[in-house]
Amino acid sequence: MKKTSIIATVLLGFSLPAFSAITVQAYFEMGDNGAGADNRPTDSSGNVRNFGNIEGAATTISLTGGGYDNDAYYAFDGTQGYSDIGYAAPLDNVGIEVWVRTSNLTQENKTLFGTGSTLTGISIGYEGGQSGTVGWFGAVAGVAYVGNLAPANYTVGDWIHLAVVRDGGTSTFYVNGVPSGTTGAAPAGIGPGPGIIGYAPNGPGGFEGDIAQARIFTFDQGEFSTSDLLFPAIPEPATALLGGLGLLALLRRRRASV
Repeated sequence: MKKTSIIATVLLGFSLPAFSAITVQAYFEMGDNGAGADNRPTDSSGNVRNFGNIEGAATTISLTGGGYDNDAYYAFDGTQGYSDIGYAAPLDNVGIEVWVRTSNLTQENKTLFGTGSTLTGISIGYEGGQSGTVGWFGAVAGVAYVGNLAPANYTVGDWIHLAVVRDGGTSTFYVNGVPSGTTGAAPAGIGPGPGIIGYAPNGPGGFEGDIAQARIFTFDQGEFSTSDLLFPAIPEPATALLGGLGLLALLRRRRASV
């Protein structure tokens, strides 16, 4: 076999991460990349879309135990939250995702992450049953729910990955990377001060629970893949490539000794 064929065979045997089709517009690592004044979550995407406003007292940051690679997380007590990242997300071909957990299953209609407010954009929240939807939910804010995950499907205190992706006019709610409901309802639009986490300025109060990672991203219509989500943990490209090259070097040594 030719040398070039050997190299191709070895490298194809590794599942190297594909180039992502998404563009990250804001990425809040919730303590892993530091924090601003009053523990405001800071944006590590390079777009400097940091939260500008705080509701209540600063949240507590825990440095370990999060849902994504055992990272840091913010602990919200129901009276706290942040808003206004200075970015008006588009109404289509856009997604949001978050790692989250809670021990309070009775809290009512709490928005924990969204591109707008409780009445604009797309969002993720928790509902204790007041509206008939119980559990984690996705939403076209102020317009329609996008599926939900009832408490019977998870254990209290467990970390879970949730996402809402609106692609070509259809919004899909993802639970740990699996679709869990869709809607074709159109968003009402983006209002003032877009971007909320832990609290909705015109909503029923703050979220009670922990948030580890949160992202807003965009993409070309039809180009989104669940592999673009932060679930599960994905090896760094450099790590996977080095592993492949290491095996290639080993094969070369064995061939030379024959």
